[in-house]
Amino acid sequence: MSQTEILLPKMGESVAEATIIKWLKNEGDRVEADEPIVEIATDKVDSEVPAPEDGILIKQLVGEGDVVQVGQAIAQFGTDGGSDEAPAPAAPAKAPEAKPAAQSPAPATNGHVATAAPVPSGGPVQRTGPSGKFYSPLVRTIAEQEGVSMEELEAITGSGSGGRVTKKDLLDYLPNRGSGTAPTTTKAPVAEQPQPAPSAPAPRTAAPGVKLMLGLAASPVMSPHDSARKAMSRIDRRSRDRENAVMATERHVQTPDLIAVPGGRFMMGRENQRQDEAPAHEVVVAPFLAGRQPVANAEYALFVAATGVERPEFAREPRFSHPERPAVGVSWHDAFAYCEWLSKESGQAFRLPTEAEREWAALGGSADLDWGWPGALEAHPDFGRIASLNEPHEPTDACANGYGLRCMAENVHEWCADWYAKDWYARSPATNPSGPAAGKRKVSRGGSWRHSTKFTRVTARASLDPGFRYNDFGFRLYSDGR
Repeated sequence: MSQTEILLPKMGESVAEATIIKWLKNEGDRVEADEPIVEIATDKVDSEVPAPEDGILIKQLVGEGDVVQVGQAIAQFGTDGGSDEAPAPAAPAKAPEAKPAAQSPAPATNGHVATAAPVPSGGPVQRTGPSGKFYSPLVRTIAEQEGVSMEELEAITGSGSGGRVTKKDLLDYLPNRGSGTAPTTTKAPVAEQPQPAPSAPAPRTAAPGVKLMLGLAASPVMSPHDSARKAMSRIDRRSRDRENAVMATERHVQTPDLIAVPGGRFMMGRENQRQDEAPAHEVVVAPFLAGRQPVANAEYALFVAATGVERPEFAREPRFSHPERPAVGVSWHDAFAYCEWLSKESGQAFRLPTEAEREWAALGGSADLDWGWPGALEAHPDFGRIASLNEPHEPTDACANGYGLRCMAENVHEWCADWYAKDWYARSPATNPSGPAAGKRKVSRGGSWRHSTKFTRVTARASLDPGFRYNDFGFRLYSDGR
């Protein structure tokens, strides 16, 4: 078994440490890739550190309540080797520092930001209250900024482990201050919105002794769609202020090469594979258009030039900057904003696919295929060359499936629109399913140049925090033709 160390990840340039809140997995537990193993908190964000890949949590190197420096080892992790299905952690991209507004979240109600009535300052909040309750840095920061006293905090019924008051508990409490409502919160589990500012982990297939750095996101209180639309609002303002950029965009918008994919009925998922692929269930999807290949660097560069959004960190490296290769280091939020921008500029509505559409498209018009082509994995017409790559490659027809869609099983992971839920297939609608209503991670599909096995089965599912930017994650455009 290969052993590695998991390090406390970077969470923005101004964040130097975090507090270990709760270990979610015990020593000796086997975990799947991206499954959270420990809950942490800073004065900007409460978050979780996920497992870098399938493996075993060998040893916890720090205890609950410990303050840990960024880059410090927090756990020993063991792996039995690579997986061809889980998303691979990538070399870290520099995470942008959270903006002040993101560091001081206002109370939220039904997904919308709400402002509590002004109250006198409650003074400094201690790390541990008179009752012995621990308060995370983020909870203390919000309490101090909202004037919540230690006495008020102590009276809130927390939904966290051991009655700990969480960010959600405090935000749920704030709108009711002064209304006579008892400061209590429900303990029913509610999925928190994911965290948009990204960082990324170190290479997944590490040799013994190599350290893994996982990425986390600093979070404002907003949904991914709110975050992406807020980014689009900033894009609109910049565009209005820079008329020449808009004119250049109008002259040079590059619409994708789209392929018509017929609607149909198929068995989605697979029995006797990974647990989240079951149960296999019948699904009907309507016709749609899909990009022949993932969005390329040349296309994404137009978006960056026209809007002023951040250029992907990995685009500075030659192997990730070739104009015809897939654009990588793109978060789900980035991909969503690109679709919104291109839709506005081109007059045609573009979007990310549902998970069902992505699986149907990957089948290429055939039924019951493991790889998207008949026969074994090695039957892929370009298997030898792709298997030897250590970088993304330019898509070609040698990688096309029955619909003519290139690189549906390899090259880069592709974001989907759906939230991920491990048990979703047991409750998914049968017609045009679009995933759960909420969640913490977004679905991704397809293989990766970074995996030990570069190809991924048609039904294999993966997921990732929508704020993460990895050097093997890109996206493909879909449309209903409007």
